[in-house]
Amino acid sequence: MLGAILGNPTPPDQVVNASPDLVNPNFTDLVTTLPHEQQYSYVEVGNAQVLDHIVVNAPLLARLTRFAHARNDADFPEVYRNDANRPERLSDHDMPVAYFSLPEPTPPPVLTLPADITAEAASPAGATVNFIATANDSKDGAIPVLCAPASASIFALGATTVSCSATNSRNKTASGSFTINVVDTIAPVVQCALPDSAWHGTDVSLACTALDSGSGLKDSADASFSLSTSVASGAEDANASTETRQVCDLIGNCATAGPITGIKIDKKPPAIEADASVNGLLYTSGAWTNQTVVITFTCNDGGSGVASNTAPISISSEGANQSVSGSCSDQVGNTANAVFSGINIDRTRPNAPSISVIPGPNAAGWNNAAVSVSFASNGDSGSVQSGVAGCSPAVVLSAETAGSVVTGTCVDVAGNISAAASTQVKIDTTAPAVSLLGVTNGAIYVLGSVPATSCSTTDLLSGVANPAVLSVTGGSLHGTGNFIATCGGALDRAGNATAPVSVSFSVGYVFQGFLPPLKRGTFGGSFRVGQTIPIRWRLKTASGAFITDLSAIRSFAIAPNPSCALGEEGAPLSLGSVGNSRLEIEGNTYEFEWHTRRLAHGCYSVLLTLDDTTTQTTIVKLIASRHDDDDNDDDDGDGRR
Repeated sequence: MLGAILGNPTPPDQVVNASPDLVNPNFTDLVTTLPHEQQYSYVEVGNAQVLDHIVVNAPLLARLTRFAHARNDADFPEVYRNDANRPERLSDHDMPVAYFSLPEPTPPPVLTLPADITAEAASPAGATVNFIATANDSKDGAIPVLCAPASASIFALGATTVSCSATNSRNKTASGSFTINVVDTIAPVVQCALPDSAWHGTDVSLACTALDSGSGLKDSADASFSLSTSVASGAEDANASTETRQVCDLIGNCATAGPITGIKIDKKPPAIEADASVNGLLYTSGAWTNQTVVITFTCNDGGSGVASNTAPISISSEGANQSVSGSCSDQVGNTANAVFSGINIDRTRPNAPSISVIPGPNAAGWNNAAVSVSFASNGDSGSVQSGVAGCSPAVVLSAETAGSVVTGTCVDVAGNISAAASTQVKIDTTAPAVSLLGVTNGAIYVLGSVPATSCSTTDLLSGVANPAVLSVTGGSLHGTGNFIATCGGALDRAGNATAPVSVSFSVGYVFQGFLPPLKRGTFGGSFRVGQTIPIRWRLKTASGAFITDLSAIRSFAIAPNPSCALGEEGAPLSLGSVGNSRLEIEGNTYEFEWHTRRLAHGCYSVLLTLDDTTTQTTIVKLIASRHDDDDNDDDDGDGRR
């Protein structure tokens, strides 16, 4: 294998896989440069062997200065490998070491050039351009650089290539180049005269000059020219501007001269207006007035300003279609005139109006509804008549009043007011106040305790003409039942009638419940079927007097009540059956003997209706007799046997 690497392969008849000669010229194994006894690098059981090689070619062999093995391992016993205090025998091979002497390189210098430069032309010839180019050599240090064209040369418009080079002491040269572009990108400079602050009555021209420091002006006439305004006749402009002019250089850069603004041109007359006023208020032409008319001339000029104007003029004499004229001028001599006509003055007041009152008052001088008072014209007066414009509007009085004076006048178109005309109006729209005294609406009284009843009539404005009259309706012959007391027919002096005032009340007896054997209250007690039950009661007045008249009883009935609850009664029984007595009066007591034989046991309602419209009720329970049902006896009606 090593022979194939060095270029001396083993002959084919001596190996299984022969190798061709791969190296020409042959490589050298540096181990062969040592004495034979120093060529080993490995010792195995006392046998020195060559296992480590350095192979070089011929040029590198020429640079060899020394070759040897670093003897630190192979020559020392194996026991040193495990001794931490011995540096030898770290391996079983000695490292081969070769030393060579190589020549030092000689590079060229390093050239530093600026990037491409763009410069603005300073004249038609171009521009002077300065630049810096340097070179540095590893041996010589900084060395001179030669450039063509040189720095600070005048470069023409367009692109110019600058070539530079530098050579060191070992005749090594570095070269390079960059480009300088001279351009003209600046338009010509134009200067024009500034406008003054004065107003002018004609157009203004301003002088201008142009200069180009680059390629030069394209048109020589652009070196000196003028720009003028052009304001239309009859117009004014506080910021008028001139025309414009384009100035270009030879390269094509252009500048625009103008427009120059801020020029004051006034070719327009001032605006004059004639206004009239009366007592500081606007007066309209053709209108009528009874005051002095002052005509004021207002002059406005948006340009040079007002120079003169007519002072205010006053007109105070009566007359129709009078007129006044005035004029004004501005600072540059433009003038304007104005006339104010149609001045109408009337100082004489019209005639007093006539009065109409609808509806008229009644015979007592009163109204009981709204009253309309209107005023009608009796014409204008004087030598100059503006005509009657109108009279006081109709006055509608709807509020009550004991006497209000209504006054009206007429006024002419000029504002003159006539003498006043007046009338008195009295209005009462409220009916008399009627009160029913004594009884109270909805009250229930006991017979004999009804208070005395009367009517009260008052009217605080026009006064009472007819007082209210009392009437009472309703009730029974005994003075009980439901009554209505009414106070009606009241009328005041204005004719207001009061609607009848009524109250409803009731008058009844003193009923203190059914007498024993019935119990008081809604449950009169329990009785056995077959018993005769006396049903008794008394009626009294408020003073305690007894009422003993069967006509006070409107009806008396007994009706089955299966549910034993008030209001759940069935059809009444026929009380004319054998054994029942008729309703009688015994002394001061009303009495009825109710025979219950052959009646079914259960609840019955006793229903007593009096002529005072009240109904007195109690529930009686009939229970079985002992010989009918001893086991289901309920003597007291409470459900217990």
